[in-house]
Amino acid sequence: MPWIVKLILFVSLMLLAELYFFKRVFHSIKLLFPNSLILKFKVLSIALLLIINFVPITYLLTWFLELLGGPKIDLPEKSTFFDTLFYYPFWVSIIIVLQSVILFLLVDLLRLILLPFKKIDKSKLKRVSAKIIIGISVITTIYAPIRVWYDMTQVSVRITTYKSDAITKDLNNLRIGLISDIQADWYNSNERIQNYIDKLNQTNPDIVFITGDFITNDKESIPVAARLVGKLKSKYGVFACVGDHDNWAYNRDIMKSRREVIKHLAQVGVNMIDNNNLIMKIGNSNIGMTFITDTYSDRINDKELDFLTSNLDSVNLKILVTHQPNGRMKKAAVKEKYNIMVAGHTHGGQITILFPFINLTPTLLETRYVKGDFWFNDLLMVVNRGLGMSLAPIRYNSTPEVTLIILKSK
Repeated sequence: MPWIVKLILFVSLMLLAELYFFKRVFHSIKLLFPNSLILKFKVLSIALLLIINFVPITYLLTWFLELLGGPKIDLPEKSTFFDTLFYYPFWVSIIIVLQSVILFLLVDLLRLILLPFKKIDKSKLKRVSAKIIIGISVITTIYAPIRVWYDMTQVSVRITTYKSDAITKDLNNLRIGLISDIQADWYNSNERIQNYIDKLNQTNPDIVFITGDFITNDKESIPVAARLVGKLKSKYGVFACVGDHDNWAYNRDIMKSRREVIKHLAQVGVNMIDNNNLIMKIGNSNIGMTFITDTYSDRINDKELDFLTSNLDSVNLKILVTHQPNGRMKKAAVKEKYNIMVAGHTHGGQITILFPFINLTPTLLETRYVKGDFWFNDLLMVVNRGLGMSLAPIRYNSTPEVTLIILKSK
């Protein structure tokens, strides 16, 4: 689907959501506060809609002018002024609308269910619904920006334990650090990445795994990402697999991009391994590690996957390292009796809308393994929330994460 069609579809859906949001809020205010001055300034809502959608509307207008033979107009790139005034407010407002609307729909659904009951006071029900609508809109308008700020400035450390008979005396209490999706770019500052690295170093890991995506899509960020991850401290080394974005520094030349990332990482002592096995000896014990490249641009075929995962003999512990936590990788790990599988890619949902009993995120359309730990018999699959952002330059209800896996013998 062409990008312009996607943009038109996105803008259309967002306008519908925004219109529903403003309509419900204004109707609720009118019901509860009929003399409110806000009702006399409906033009403000139109102006607010235009301001909120300035970015996509501008993209559409420039594309349309170019289509008519007009001059090509490029919107500012890497502009703090433009981002602060338009880009970030656009995405925060989208989150406020989406978070509110999904809860508005629930309120309206409950109201429709209750309306047929004769004992229900319909007038009172409308007023209660209106109060809830206003309450949701106020709370969300306050909560969403604060939560975005929190998720963009904080890093959580999550500790999980893997207990197994496979853990020998040499491997007992071994600390495995896991991070993912650093995605160095304009929106992910050096300070933010450095804070992420510092958080991992504070856990004193013995081994570090990074499950890909060191950059977003520009070659200038490769040495930046390498320099920062080169500050990681680990007793037995830092190892990484290839992520989706590591292929995209040179447009369609994915192998050149990957070679550049691997080269710069090697210069700072970080080993990015592209479809290969590695055995590490600790004391008298061996850890077998399989690094799988399975990305949008380059899917590993079944034959090579079977070959790699079935060729780790005489090891005490087997770890599979890959970027995307998909069912195919999980099945291979279970089949070949791996102990641990680590992945990233999902950003923990990145933008996660709160809803009763389930948190909604577009990531669920791709995988149900969004974040955290998943057990499949003796296999522990750990999905790290990572640090970076894709599409939207913000996170919401998805705090960046450093994971520490501690091995324990039974």
